Amino acid sequence: MTPIPKNNLPVGHSGAGSPRVYQKGSIVIDMLRYVVGDEQFKIAIHDFLARYPYDNVESNDFEMQFMRSLGINVEWFFDEWIYRGGFPVYSVQYQKQTDFTQITIQQQQIQNGTIHLFKMPVHVQVHYLDGSFTDDVIWVENSSTEVNIPNADKKEIAFVLFDPNSMIYAKVNFPKAYTELKYQAFNAPNMMDRYDAIVMMRELGLELKREDLIAIYNKENFFGIKSEIISQLANDDNKSSLALLKTALTDTNPLVRRAVISNIQTLHKSLEKSATTLLVDNNYTNIEIALTRLSTLNPDKTKKYLEVTANEKGATNNIRITWLEIANRTNNNQYINELVNYSSSGYEFRTRNAAIGALVNLNYCDQAAVANLYNALISSNHRLSTPARNALTKFKVTPEYNKLIKDYYNSKIWSDWEQRKIGTIKD
Repeated sequence: MTPIPKNNLPVGHSGAGSPRVYQKGSIVIDMLRYVVGDEQFKIAIHDFLARYPYDNVESNDFEMQFMRSLGINVEWFFDEWIYRGGFPVYSVQYQKQTDFTQITIQQQQIQNGTIHLFKMPVHVQVHYLDGSFTDDVIWVENSSTEVNIPNADKKEIAFVLFDPNSMIYAKVNFPKAYTELKYQAFNAPNMMDRYDAIVMMRELGLELKREDLIAIYNKENFFGIKSEIISQLANDDNKSSLALLKTALTDTNPLVRRAVISNIQTLHKSLEKSATTLLVDNNYTNIEIALTRLSTLNPDKTKKYLEVTANEKGATNNIRITWLEIANRTNNNQYINELVNYSSSGYEFRTRNAAIGALVNLNYCDQAAVANLYNALISSNHRLSTPARNALTKFKVTPEYNKLIKDYYNSKIWSDWEQRKIGTIKD
């Protein structure tokens, strides 16, 4: 099948427009499934695979299969999502009228030779204070679209959702009052819509949202929502917020515990004991982050933190390398040889990358480190060679290290392909 063009990568929307980027390989499939419906999509895919089991095919073959299997023309879809670029940018607002809700949608993406207006079916839900809601599908294809959603019973609106559950790869700007965000965060059926409402509260004052965020946290199970609430309350010294953070540090989900230690900027006395328990957490990444953060937030107890984690290695030696970076910084490079050794060919690339990063952070380089970096630089694994190149480039700024780098290059005989990999590092 013809590859999907590498046009501007569409993004999913989040609240007032914060993008969530998706893998481009899944975009067209996900959007087509959304447009035709899951069952119809499965029928067309089954027929397509049966028709071309081992053949070379093109995008047009895929498009025509939907015509044969479903009797629908999706030429417009392939035109805007495959053959053209960009993604829709929607601006949404609504007004409550006597017996209907007027919703206005504008497409605001910059248009050019390859980016045009998009034609898409979009769900719009109007949720009312009595718990009921309507769900209408609107075809949005013009620069401005206006629709009226009937409200014959004159119900009071709690909140309005444009593209509930964020099904369309788009950016959406839909400003909402706090009362609407609050109702949405508490009551939206889909987790993604509740999450979006909380994200839109980021810039609001703590006094306005604190009580509601704590109440939402206590009723939610999804770690993403809990983590977002923690990020907004992490540096609030209010007793209620501190109590929530303390509870979160013992949450069964490691990502919730991690959200606390990652977001706090000061270590409040009431949190110190609970935060320190992350040094013996059952999650290696949490231990690594806790060691780094606690040593930064409470430097007077760095020695204690190092003692607690002295025997921890972690996955791909992540904890040990973090330990060595902190220990070398506070103990005049007493353990530097061990750190340099982790950058050698005796370890897999993730361990080597972490060690290289630690050496750069410490601004430490010696002959053994240079040898390890050259070895990494000529690797066929770009995930190793690129960090090595970046490290050597930074070290070259220091005259002493620059000499080590040049001397090592001149002491070896390099093949043509190795010299091409090394490039200007030797200069």
